[in-house]
Amino acid sequence: MKTAAKTDLRELLLCIFAVIYAYLGMFVLSGTYKLICVLFCLGGAAVLLLRHKRLRENLSLQSVFAAAYFVIVALSLIWAAAGKLYLNEFNKLLIGAFFYIAVLAFSERSEAAVRRAAVAVVSVCSFYALLSVDLATLRITEPLMSLIHGFDADLVAFESGTRLTGIFANANILAGVLSFGIFFSLYLLESADSRGRRIFACICAAFCSYTFVMAFSMGATGFFAVSAILYLVAAGEKRISAFVRMLYIAVCVPAAVFVSFRFYEADGSASAIPLITLLLCAAACVVIELYLFPRVRAGLEKSRRLFPAILAAAVLLAAVYAAAALTVSGPQDFAPGSVLRRSAYPDAGSYTLSCDHTGELNVTVESQNASETMMHTSTVLYYGSADSCAFTVPEDSLVVYFNFQSDTGAVLDSAVLSDGTKLKLNYRLLPSFIANRMQGLRANENAIQRTTFFADGMKLFRRSPLLGSGLGSFESLCYGYQDFYYMTKYVHNHYIQVLLDNGILGFIAYVGLLISSLVLLIKNRRRTAPFRLFYPAAAACFAMLCLHSVMEVVMSASVYIPLAMALLALISLCWGKPAAEKESRWSFFAVFAAFAVLISLNMISGSSVRANVGKTTDFYSALDSAIGMDAFDKADYKLSYVLNSAGAGSRYRAKALRYADELADRASNSAHAYLVSFHLSDGDYARAVYAAKKGVSFNRANPMIWNGIIELFDGYVEDKEAAAGVSELYGMMLECNKELMNPIVLDPEAEAVVTRASEVLAGS
Repeated sequence: MKTAAKTDLRELLLCIFAVIYAYLGMFVLSGTYKLICVLFCLGGAAVLLLRHKRLRENLSLQSVFAAAYFVIVALSLIWAAAGKLYLNEFNKLLIGAFFYIAVLAFSERSEAAVRRAAVAVVSVCSFYALLSVDLATLRITEPLMSLIHGFDADLVAFESGTRLTGIFANANILAGVLSFGIFFSLYLLESADSRGRRIFACICAAFCSYTFVMAFSMGATGFFAVSAILYLVAAGEKRISAFVRMLYIAVCVPAAVFVSFRFYEADGSASAIPLITLLLCAAACVVIELYLFPRVRAGLEKSRRLFPAILAAAVLLAAVYAAAALTVSGPQDFAPGSVLRRSAYPDAGSYTLSCDHTGELNVTVESQNASETMMHTSTVLYYGSADSCAFTVPEDSLVVYFNFQSDTGAVLDSAVLSDGTKLKLNYRLLPSFIANRMQGLRANENAIQRTTFFADGMKLFRRSPLLGSGLGSFESLCYGYQDFYYMTKYVHNHYIQVLLDNGILGFIAYVGLLISSLVLLIKNRRRTAPFRLFYPAAAACFAMLCLHSVMEVVMSASVYIPLAMALLALISLCWGKPAAEKESRWSFFAVFAAFAVLISLNMISGSSVRANVGKTTDFYSALDSAIGMDAFDKADYKLSYVLNSAGAGSRYRAKALRYADELADRASNSAHAYLVSFHLSDGDYARAVYAAKKGVSFNRANPMIWNGIIELFDGYVEDKEAAAGVSELYGMMLECNKELMNPIVLDPEAEAVVTRASEVLAGS
């Protein structure tokens, strides 16, 4: 009994530690992370030195690939396109690498060690789930979260009519994190040897599952379904108990969602209903787990022949429900000012829409073709009263949207196209936020736009196929490769992201890490293999990691990477064989030590520059020192040197011009406009034009860059050299427009500068 109590206390302390880490992880998300990352580096180096005996037992072939990838990514700082963006991304990997090493250094090869790691994971995931629900409703925890720099509670809310965005203001990342929590909770339920442990695991499973459904990431949901099936396949003799637990969670959670989703935007005491419903859902799961589950499992295990039939019946019922949910609908009530968006896929041609309604009702009909879907734009086919709606669908249309709206309130009983197509209005068997997300599923904007991200990512990969362009390169370089302007930091496919960031060498190391983990899972699929209870959760989470990385940015999220690296470390711990301990250990150590120094120098440089602002000589000296010792922000310091030298006299001019020339040849999303202004004010039109050309070429699809840079020449085009430069820029724009899906259009101010430049050149 004493041993059990001691173990329970250890797990309780581990839960508390995990929740504290989860809270501190939000500081990393907010950007206040440099000191934290230095501490992680120092901690990682210390662990590698002090825990080498345990590491010798646990580092495997998988660790060799992990170390190789870590080193390649670290070295890519040398050729990274943007040092600041590189640091933003590499800090996440540093924290992930720390957790990879920590799992292997502090865990013995035992079920108890694996269980402790699982407890930490589900504690973190459940904490994020609870925060996501609370901050979208009662906001009890808002004072705690307000301590985090830049945290905006308004972004953590129920995105009106669609889904819960969650604590990360990104429902897709939240869903990825919670999927780990669900599968690890199932493992904890299977391995629990006490009532208290079963209750804890059951509550965590309910929290994570409920919030996962509320986030309703369609990609994550599909990948989760595949991973859940894999869990059941891998469960072996525990398949019956795993299925029963999945079944009661799958009953309790949707029921709770149906009750609570409409209250996420409620005011007053009604806003407490989602949180209360979540707690009741968890309580219901606990009651079923403790009192009903043992009987159902025992009955099924006695009649094992019934299980396939019950499983088939459950699958059939789910399929019937899904079909009914997508087809059964009824009239839609409109509150004043409310909007309903529905989709259809009519062939090209002319149509009318007949609406049976009471009250004033308007409708906007929009069409999207492939290009518009990629660019999140549309063509309005009709706008006006729903009583006289007639429109023509273009030949290239992929989907047509009908946006119904009432200012005074209305009831829409039916809406039928002239070809007989009936629009589904109020889906009776689906929560409205899920029904709304399902609209346009066959022409989903996000899915189609991701194909553009993938194509542009491969263009960047071909720029430097062997070594890549360094972390953060897509954010800094993609604007020069786009066929239309869009804003994103990532490709939304981590495999392409690794290719363009770290080239073929980095890709081989990363995929080697995954394949070596997969090999361990395949080799140990037998019932007699060790850690059999953990195996289904490991297999399901690994599948979720690999699949979700195809369509999402989870492996670029600071909250997800530690979970992913901990999972890979646990797979190595459970089934890996010791291999290359020294090489792996010292590779990790070298990177941790080097970046502890580099990030510290970055912090020291920034502090020194800020301390000397306003002290002319000391300020330029501090900038020079920062440029020499800071590996990440040196471009910013060079630009600061250039801009401040404008009024500082000839003493600093030569070095400022050298820095300006260096910056002009670097890809940037903002620096060239400053360089153009600097050179124009200095009367150096040749350099101004050169910087302008470079700036627009690096951002060829961005209309704001074209307009902004051309407008900088206003007041200077009376000079023929400047006028000729503007004319060249305009010619470059016309050439780019031949290739762009969404051609650049100059605003009136920029157009006036081009017109005046033409007049000056014509007058000469």
